[in-house]
This record gives sequence, structure tokens and C-alpha cells, in this order.
Amino acid sequence: MRTRRGELPATLERVVDIVDVPETDKTLPDGTPVDMQDYNSGKPRGQRMREARLWAATAPPREGPWTVFDFTASRATGGPRDFLADARCRVVCNAYTVYGKLATAEYGPPAIILAGCWAHMRRYFREAHLSGHPAEGAAFLHLIGLLYAAERGHAATVPPGDATATERAALLRADDARRLEMRRERSLPVLAQIREKMDALLPSAKTGSGARELLPDVRKPL
Repeated sequence: MRTRRGELPATLERVVDIVDVPETDKTLPDGTPVDMQDYNSGKPRGQRMREARLWAATAPPREGPWTVFDFTASRATGGPRDFLADARCRVVCNAYTVYGKLATAEYGPPAIILAGCWAHMRRYFREAHLSGHPAEGAAFLHLIGLLYAAERGHAATVPPGDATATERAALLRADDARRLEMRRERSLPVLAQIREKMDALLPSAKTGSGARELLPDVRKPL
């Protein structure tokens, strides 16, 4: 859990340093609504609750693994902005507009590269499948499943524990090259089908507004 420096004894400053978002090539942040008691709201007893946010940022095993948390009293811009203020990496996220601002010059030179989260993307197609558009939703779920299957089929390289930094870097570069070739062969054709189907649905966007917001991120690999 993050907190402000100066609010803790000196003996805990090191702990705060440890739980800040570490340096990484990729991180996956998200925010979860949680209830918080608000005794200063002026509301009657039993109604003094408000929606706060618990933020989490995690890295895949290759980059960590690690997960750090932050808490804010609202979903305001300052939460994720401060949480990722020192990030210098790719950020895999949903379509929350604040993430987009972090990747622009609005808060200084952009230091992060956004990548759309397929788990969030898939959710809207699943909702469409379970509601009034079962056929369209099922078609997209099938295509996204093919992307997931391609990733599962790639046996990631795990450097041995005694590997030097140079050996580890070389192994991971080779792994990146194999994964890129696999994605070009198996994933790009699927992404092209997803783009074609979404273009056919927009601007009506029967599959949900979240899918529409993420469309630019879907198109980037193409």
C-alpha cells in the first residue's frame, strides 16, 4: 500500500520505497470500487458510505512478478496519475480516459505506451452475447479465443536462476523474436477479422461502448 512520505517513521521509509511501482517493461493497472465509511458526510448513521477506489498494478512473471496497491477516496484523475507517475513502460489497461492522458504531453513528455486490455475488451462482447446480440457477441468471443490460444501455444523462455544479466537479456530477446513471429503468423489475421467486424458494426456499436472506445488500440497492431 502506498502512502505519502513524511507520514511514516524513518524506519518505514524503506518499506514505502519497496512498494512503489518498480521499473518494468510492462505493467497492468486497474481500479476496483470499494466501500468507504465517510463520517463527515453529514448523512444519517447507516448511510455514511461512499465509493472509493483500490488501485492495483501488476507485472507478468517475466517482469517481476510483483503486485502493488494504492488507495484513493475517489476515481479522480489524481489516483492513477500519481500511481503511474514514474512509470516508464507499456501500460496494458482499459479505456479509462485518464490512461490516455498519461500517454500524451498533457502531464509532461509521455513516458508510457498504452496497449488495450483484451480481458476488458472481451467482457463487452460477452455481455452482448448474453443480452440482445448473441450471434455478434459469439463471433467476437470466438475470435478473441483464437488470440488467447495463440498466446498459450507459445512456450515462453524462462532464464535459469544462475543466468547472468547478459545471458538473461539475450534469452529474452530471442523469446521476443519468436513470439513476434508467432503473432504475425497466427494473430494478425485474427486481428484483421476483428477489425473488419467492428468496422461493420460501428458507429452503431451493438457490442457496447467499451468496445468502441478500445477500437483504436485494437487497430494498432495492424
